[in-house]
Amino acid sequence: MKKIYLSGFLALSALAVVITATVAFFQDREESSGNTFKAGAIDLKIDNTGYYNGELNEMASWQTMSDLDDNLGLENGKYLFFNFDDLKPGDWGEDTISLHVINNPSWLCSDVTLTSNLENDLTRPEVRLQDTDITGELANELNFIWWADDGDNVLEVGEEIINQSPLSGAPLNIPVPVILTDSTKNIWETADDSDNEATLPLPGNTDKYIATAWCYGNLTPMPLEPGQHTPLGRPENGGFSCDGSLVNDISQTDSATLDLVFYAIQSRHTDGYVCPSLRYPVTVSKTGNGTGTVTSNLAGIDCGTDCTEDYYRTLSVTLTPNPAANSNFTGWTGDCTGMGSCVLGINSAKNVTANFEVKTYTLTVSRTGTGSGTVSSNPIGISCGTDCSESYTIGTNLQLTQGADSGSGFTSWTGCDSVMWTPDGEICRIFNLHANRTVSADFTLPNTLLTVQRLGQGTGQVTSYPSGIDCSNTSTDCSENYLPNTNVTLYANPTAGHLFGGWGGACSDYQYVTQCSVNMNAAKTVTAKFVRQIGGINTLTFYASADTYVDDHNPAAIHGTETTFISKYITGSGGNVIDGLVKFDLSSIPSNMTVVSATLRLYANNIPAGNQFTQIYNTTSSWNESTIWSDLPDYNYYNSAYTNISSVDYQYWDVRTLAQQQIAQPLTNYGFLVYAGPGSTITFRSREYTGTSTDPELTVMYGLFQ
Repeated sequence: MKKIYLSGFLALSALAVVITATVAFFQDREESSGNTFKAGAIDLKIDNTGYYNGELNEMASWQTMSDLDDNLGLENGKYLFFNFDDLKPGDWGEDTISLHVINNPSWLCSDVTLTSNLENDLTRPEVRLQDTDITGELANELNFIWWADDGDNVLEVGEEIINQSPLSGAPLNIPVPVILTDSTKNIWETADDSDNEATLPLPGNTDKYIATAWCYGNLTPMPLEPGQHTPLGRPENGGFSCDGSLVNDISQTDSATLDLVFYAIQSRHTDGYVCPSLRYPVTVSKTGNGTGTVTSNLAGIDCGTDCTEDYYRTLSVTLTPNPAANSNFTGWTGDCTGMGSCVLGINSAKNVTANFEVKTYTLTVSRTGTGSGTVSSNPIGISCGTDCSESYTIGTNLQLTQGADSGSGFTSWTGCDSVMWTPDGEICRIFNLHANRTVSADFTLPNTLLTVQRLGQGTGQVTSYPSGIDCSNTSTDCSENYLPNTNVTLYANPTAGHLFGGWGGACSDYQYVTQCSVNMNAAKTVTAKFVRQIGGINTLTFYASADTYVDDHNPAAIHGTETTFISKYITGSGGNVIDGLVKFDLSSIPSNMTVVSATLRLYANNIPAGNQFTQIYNTTSSWNESTIWSDLPDYNYYNSAYTNISSVDYQYWDVRTLAQQQIAQPLTNYGFLVYAGPGSTITFRSREYTGTSTDPELTVMYGLFQ
């Protein structure tokens, strides 16, 4: 048999204080000596008196209070309550166990564990009874009664039966708890004690008894009246009967072993102590918007529907979450945490919660292309712009709507299950979302391609700012995409010996000036003409055919016959603007001629101190010096020639591009506007001035270029 042992003890602290004092006349003395702290003790001691078939069983009897595991007992140091190896049907026995706790009141509990139930050899009588089990039948035939005894080895009326069952009633290797005294029960309390408000622990230094009777056969309690007991010669003298007549041969050679454990728990500060239970409930709950089941490795829980089961203590139960196809298991709470299987050691009631959530998948929108725009979703969640990713439950159907920003256009969707055309634009549809998805919406800017075409027989280069165009006879980078509304400046640089023959297309307003500005609000084309000389160069000098000025303070005044004309621009309160006008008759130059150079000469008759800034523009409508007040001409803001004037003398302006414009348009009768810069006032001699020849003069060199 296996060794029977005592499991655990707890120490209890106690305090003893000794104080002595003496008093004498005219003196005072106080003294405290021998102050002591001493820990109390809980030491459960056990003795036993056992009988076998009416005879004292010396091998299972010891009257000295002992620790069951001190190796000083019987049978090679083992204290055994039962040790029989040749039982016959009808054999019986009785043991009375004395329990004694040193010093302190305690709760008492016991565990009975069936540690083996073996078939051993199969005899022929067992085979005849068709015994094929690997588990023995002896434990089924050994019946027990346990009761709270008064120490006389006899079951008497009024003594509580703790348990009555065959040995096989205990599950194999599972400790079956027996309450002796805890906060719920005290087996030794009498009927008079039943009105106690609280169950009392076992007092310290008190003997209490429990008795057990066993029978290899049918065991029947027959309690005797107190005081009627006799020595145990027969089982009925002990308050029970044993009948082995119904035992057959199927239990031959079988064996069974069991462990008995008694333990004491100090009752101070443990008012609500309860001895362990044989079984504890395991309860599973489920939360979340998903679905799933929880199953146990030991039969009992399939939650689902069966979510609670009682399991023997000391067992280990593994709970496994099984999410449905549309759900995820997201973790345990309660007596289990984490994401894996839940392993529970059954030592108390257990409550766990499995959380199942409907699967979610992430829909992400990306925006591609050169343009910009927004994407929104139905159901809501995506507003891209700023929020371009959202999680949705599995199976969600979605629609994505695009909106191109001003200046951009929507091109196409990618990644959709289908695209639906509506009057408001294309809608992307996602059906039954069941994986992470990415959808792209492509937005484009309008076509803002700038193209430069070189014309003429000459050579030259056109470059741009911002960079991108470098268009010449050796470089063919003549087009570039620019962001919408970008201002691009083009520069024409003719090769030495060649001339720039003018802009066309989107730069027509600039014509012969070598710099052109284009706003890329759409695709545009510019022509740049470079020419080469194919004939001789001619030079002509022209004198003004008309000159005058217009004063904004007196616009009706006529100044065409005056000897001077004025260019003035005074800002601020009371300031005025005076524009000078001068024209030349260039009709003698054929319109297919290219101006090589053109120089305007005016004589500055009077200037204030300091540099004066003057620009020359082409007028773009006809005028007459005698009716200028009613016929104010427009002028070309794009082409101009300017100079700083610092002295009374001849002043010169390079007006090649202006003269070329007049010949090619032709604008031969429109002439030039002399425009003073801010703060400038200059008086020029007119064609009416007498004396030294200081008439306005224009010298033009021209020839045939292609």
